[in-house]
Amino acid sequence: MDEKIKIGIIAQYNHDFLHHIYVEKAISDSFGILGVDYRTTWISANEINDPVELNQFDAIWVPSSENKVDENLLNLLKFIREKNIPMLATAMGMKQMVWEFARNAVKAPANFENFITETDIPQEYQTVSVKIIPNTIANLSYKKNSIFKQDNSTFEINANLYPFLSEKGLILSGNDEKGRIKILEYLKNDFYVGVLYVPQLNSTPDNPSKIITMFLKTGIRHYLQKQEVVVK
Repeated sequence: MDEKIKIGIIAQYNHDFLHHIYVEKAISDSFGILGVDYRTTWISANEINDPVELNQFDAIWVPSSENKVDENLLNLLKFIREKNIPMLATAMGMKQMVWEFARNAVKAPANFENFITETDIPQEYQTVSVKIIPNTIANLSYKKNSIFKQDNSTFEINANLYPFLSEKGLILSGNDEKGRIKILEYLKNDFYVGVLYVPQLNSTPDNPSKIITMFLKTGIRHYLQKQEVVVK
């Protein structure tokens, strides 16, 4: 390729935040295996004046950021989803993803925040077992029936309201041993996935994160499609 694959990371980079530190490392691990040149750009949702600016990116990662409703980010997520730009949302980024979908796809503007249930006590990192649902992007990525991942979530997806999400195409593709939702994906898009754990923490150069690698592969295909290259 003559140009580098452009990966947008929508967050204000925090040098002291473990989630952010490992984002760059995990992307490097995956592209090291894929053998493709790339460039990452960290940009806060507040710095984007027009969602059209996101068309410059071949794939977009929304890591942990605000723990409250971020109206600017919700508008950007709506654009990303509707334009089918490959997107991975992790940890608190998944919270914003669910809120956007509940508001704009489910059409529940009055109670969209109810789709998230906060937990009372912040948790330390713990290893969780995640069951992978067959015939999903998650299953295609991991090629396993279950995985173990690092998680320090302080919220859950409201299981009682999940049917409203699934009716509009945001479906469960992974849950933990207690049945709590850990992975959601949007059926209509090539890659629009949220994970309620921190996949970058388990990535190594010899064994990159499977979900991150699949996300980046989809970004490569997105780049090629934009260049009007036929991909078989």
